[in-house]
Parts: sequence; C-alpha cells; structure tokens
Amino acid sequence: MKRIFISHSSKDSHLVEAFVDRILILGLKIDRNEVFCTSVEEMGIKSGDDFKTEIENQLKQAKYVIQIITSNYKSSEVCLNEMGAAWMLAEKVIPFILSPVKYDNVGFIHSTTQLLKLNTKKDLLKFKDDNKDLFVTNTFGSENYDRQIEDFLKIFVPGTDIIKASQAPDELTTDSINSYFQRYLENDVDRAGLILKAQPTLSDCREIFTLSYFKEVHDFYNLLYRSILEDGDEFRRNIVNRNDVAVELVTYDDIYEKSKDLVVGASFPFSLNRGIKFYHVKFKEYNQDLGYTLNYWCYLNNRWVFFPKPYRIISAIDDLRTDKSLKWLVKFFKFFGMHKDLKKFKGRPEMVVGHVVAELMKKE
Repeated sequence: MKRIFISHSSKDSHLVEAFVDRILILGLKIDRNEVFCTSVEEMGIKSGDDFKTEIENQLKQAKYVIQIITSNYKSSEVCLNEMGAAWMLAEKVIPFILSPVKYDNVGFIHSTTQLLKLNTKKDLLKFKDDNKDLFVTNTFGSENYDRQIEDFLKIFVPGTDIIKASQAPDELTTDSINSYFQRYLENDVDRAGLILKAQPTLSDCREIFTLSYFKEVHDFYNLLYRSILEDGDEFRRNIVNRNDVAVELVTYDDIYEKSKDLVVGASFPFSLNRGIKFYHVKFKEYNQDLGYTLNYWCYLNNRWVFFPKPYRIISAIDDLRTDKSLKWLVKFFKFFGMHKDLKKFKGRPEMVVGHVVAELMKKE
C-alpha cells in the first residue's frame, strides 16, 4: 500500500499531475512509489483491480491524505465520500483549496482544519514546513523546491485561479521560440538554472516515450539533472560568447531517418511515441554554421522541456535490462562520469550497487 493518497476529482487531472510531479516528486523528492493517485499512470489502479475496493484499501492504509478541493471535487459524490472517509481513517489530512472554494464554503468537515491555497507560494512553502515528516530531509533542497513551486504556478493565468489551456506546439510562433532561447545568450544569466527548469517530469516522459520505457527514462533523467545541478559549467563554457541561436523542428520521421546513420540501439527511435515534435537548438556566432547544439527540446504543457540525447538513455536502459553483471554498472558510471574506482568493488555486486547509490547522492 502507498504512504500518500491524493484525493481529487478526475476532471482536475492536469492540475493534479502537475502538483504530484512538481511539488511532491521533483520538489520534495518523494519516491513516486509511495504515492497513490488515480490520475497519474503507474500511481493508480492496476488493470483488473476492483476500483472501489482498491480506493477503499489505499485510503485505509495511507498515512497522509492530500486533498485537492476544487469546484469539481465539491460536485463529485465520490470525492465527498473520500473526504469523509479520510477525516475518520487517515493519520493526517492535508487539504488544499482552489477558488471558487474558499475557507467559508469548504464544508463542515474542514471547518476547523488549517486549509492551504493551492496557487499561493506562501501556502506551498507552509505545506513543506508543516509536514517535514512527509519527505526525507537529507535529499531535499530549498532552492530546488522554490524553483519547482515557480514552475508549478505557471499552469495558472497570472493573478488568477484559472488554469491555462495547454498551448500546442503548432501554435508556437518563430518569434516566441527564438525569444525563449535567446535568454540563454543574455549577459550574467544562470544558464544551468534555465536548463534545470526544463527538467522532464514523469508526465512529460510519458508523452514522449512509449509505455515500456517512459518510467525508466524518467529515472535516468533525474540522475542526469542531479549532475547538472551539482556542476553546470559545461553550459556556461559552451554558450558563453555566442551571439545567435538557430532552432530547427525535428519530427519522428526525421529522427528515424537520421538514426540509420547513427550507432544507436535497435530500440531507438521505436521507444518514442509517433507524432512528437522536437527542436534542435544551436547556439552559434552570427553567420556561422558551427555551434553548440542542445537536443532534443519539446514544448509540453506550456513549458519547454529538455531531453538530452535520448538515444543514449534508451541504450543504457536496454543494457541494464539485458546485462545484470558488473559490465552495465561500468557503463552506468561512465555515462555519468563516475567510474574512477569501480575496480576495487569487482566481484562484490552488492557493494557496487551501494557505491553507485552513495556516489549519486554525494554532494560537493
């Protein structure tokens, strides 16, 4: 059973997915395997399970129930039943509200409960401060959490409680695309910080990669972005002194044709969902063809998301699936640049795994 139960209306799935991804997983670093949420794939009801029975069992076993109380929630009989059951069964209930739900109309059950506004940074910070037992503090970073709050709040129209409609890539203009990437060329800009804001969430990976790959891809990108967080010098070195940017649209068919000339695993690009639209971004000097290229970028859910070299990620996953010996760990370490002292662990696979974890968690 899962430790955290997200009580919400299915009509608010876009909002809830953003909350789970940005606030819980990327912000508080909560393991997604500890979260039960029917709107997020891999966190909800498994095929063949009885819906009502599974909801009831998960609610009984959950230590924390986080309620996303919106007008959709208030008009749902199922959600109101969950609200009442949580009040009686759960060890701790944490209710978030979103207008037009207010303190005075949320209902009798929460008339004496400390309510939090979902689209207010102050309350999202209070949520963290008041619930330190919800997450592991030694993996938590305040700067990262602040950044994830900012990105989560972008789903709202500024100054309102209205959730933005997703902008499809077809609606992007050349000017708006170039304007975004020109920011990387501004003087004194934190380029590594901009890259970190483009970290893929689990739902982003699900939109780009097939069902058999997206979860593991998300795990790999979490590790990769952690290394960027600790050392973003590559972006500063390679983009500094550039004064122009070129953006090229790349379709699935383009990637498929190019893959024929690359040394890539058999699973790529078949691990990608068809119909996707990527962008290659090259930072260069005026009238020059050569430059520093970052690929692949994709516009998802009103934000730019960066998927660095997905063919390498897929190749690493395939190696991991087919080779359980020390060999794949060496490849894993080389992929993240941490392979200096593996030899001393040879023949002791359990110690190697422990060393991998320790190296990945180590702070500078």
